[in-house]
Amino acid sequence: MDKMTGIILMVLGSVLLISGVFVYSLSARDKKQITTVPEPASLVTMERKPNPPFIVVKNTSAVSQEKKEYIVEKNSNLPGSKTRLKNYVSPEKKGYEFEKYVIQKFNRKLFKVKEWAGDKYVKGIYAETTTNPDMLFEFTMNDKTRCFAVECKWRNRADRDGIQFSTDAQLERYRKYEREKNTTVFIVLGIAGKPSSPEHLYIIPLMNINTTFLRMDEIKQYEKNVEKTFLYDHEADILR
Repeated sequence: MDKMTGIILMVLGSVLLISGVFVYSLSARDKKQITTVPEPASLVTMERKPNPPFIVVKNTSAVSQEKKEYIVEKNSNLPGSKTRLKNYVSPEKKGYEFEKYVIQKFNRKLFKVKEWAGDKYVKGIYAETTTNPDMLFEFTMNDKTRCFAVECKWRNRADRDGIQFSTDAQLERYRKYEREKNTTVFIVLGIAGKPSSPEHLYIIPLMNINTTFLRMDEIKQYEKNVEKTFLYDHEADILR
């Protein structure tokens, strides 16, 4: 009886030992699997750097040299944030404001606006008058009538002791207009200040311009008092 009991206890001990080893191996394997499972994407926290609040955009257009750098203020991470343009006025609006300033320099009793060209176009389609000087005036006094054209240019500053007032193609178009229409063209140039109120004003006959770059020392003789209205000598064909 004692011998049989001993055998039974030995068998039970062996079973328990084998069971223990088996359970331990399962536990170790499950633990290893758990530690190697990647964390779900929804639980992963990534550090995000906020967008810079200011983005500076530089305009490199050679046609519109007076365009300023402007700032886009943007922060989409903040609730209720907006994108705004600061200190930016389109070249078209600047040009129109200066044209309005110039046209008010003419006495309405003596000058009539015959043409006022616009800059409207779509997909390369535009009116023939778009490439003409900005304005065509008719001067009348004592039964004397004469027409002349005006091209308006405003620049926010002068560079390198002068100003680039047009492109070569534009200058050639103005000359072609003057030849074909037999009509004198004057360049009215405003510098600094605002388009609606320039600090300096010049009235330069196109026939006296040989290049698209105007030196300040050479055009000084054409400077006009910004407070005065424009005068026209129809006999000499001079606007001043």
